[in-house]
Amino acid sequence: MLRPVDSDVAPQASDQQATPGATPAGGPQRRTHASPSSDRHRHLALVTMKLVVFTVISLIVIACVVYKAQAEWKRSFLVLIVFGAGLVGGFVSLQQRLPKISAADLKRLSESWFAILLVPVNGGIFAIVLHLAFLGEIVQGGLFPAYPVLSEASKSGAETLVIWMRDVAPASSAELGKLIFWAFVAGFSERLVPQILQDKLGSARDEPQPAPSTAEHSQAPREEQSKPVGLG
Repeated sequence: MLRPVDSDVAPQASDQQATPGATPAGGPQRRTHASPSSDRHRHLALVTMKLVVFTVISLIVIACVVYKAQAEWKRSFLVLIVFGAGLVGGFVSLQQRLPKISAADLKRLSESWFAILLVPVNGGIFAIVLHLAFLGEIVQGGLFPAYPVLSEASKSGAETLVIWMRDVAPASSAELGKLIFWAFVAGFSERLVPQILQDKLGSARDEPQPAPSTAEHSQAPREEQSKPVGLG
């Protein structure tokens, strides 16, 4: 005779079902995505590398041009040195701000050469603008460089510009040091040159307009006196 199956025997399939939260038999699964901190460090390293490569290549090119100008053409081309100092100032400024930039902004910077190079190039341009302000005596004082007076007044504006790019330099080595210092500061502080321009434009607008000459005032009464008087 067949014996009935005991109700106490549980099916083996139910014992093999995984319970919620249990670790799979193969061990813990590895994460396929990197952590946000590792992504940030990777983007920061990539941006820093691009900045260093661009700055070093730019300085090497500037040094080669200046050396060739001094050796063969006997010219200074100080404007290139000023641009290089502003470039380095922009590089240092951006490098100090990188740890404070958000992860999303770092990712965008790491994917774009233009966004990375914009700050150093702007620093070089601001340095040249400040150099022009010193040369044109728009910004003066004991802290700023002084230049010798050019004796090329008889030449045209284009020739004077070429002479400025080739030969113009501060009056002494101390003045040259001031120029390079302020060129670096112009690149490091992006707001310096725009603030100087705003202050100069504001002071120019606040200056009183010149009063009209006395000849213009006296012309109108003379015209009235010259009119014929009607007979009554």
